[in-house]
Amino acid sequence: MDLIMNVKQKVNVVNVISSSGEGGIGILLLIRDTGVTRNDLSRFIAANTNYFSPIGDESKYTLNNTGPFKGSRIDIITDLYSKEPRLRGDDFYLYILMAFVIGYSLGGL
Repeated sequence: MDLIMNVKQKVNVVNVISSSGEGGIGILLLIRDTGVTRNDLSRFIAANTNYFSPIGDESKYTLNNTGPFKGSRIDIITDLYSKEPRLRGDDFYLYILMAFVIGYSLGGL
């Protein structure tokens, strides 16, 4: 799993690759347009073959039209956000309740 890039950077990579069309985009232009390092881009692309496809033997990439997302930029971005850890509203109230119960049982509240 790629822990270096944040979700905004990942979405930016998807958007830049998507805007390049069927011809794809080379890794050097992708670095320039996204500001993400070559190592981070290489790891992210290699770890997400469902999102991206290499073009021939070149270091060019396009969205994967044959994978589960069928090259859909929106579906890929939705999947990226769904994998992001976050504190849901239900979890927030559970933590508040737990803090109250622990505080009450310790006699502090």
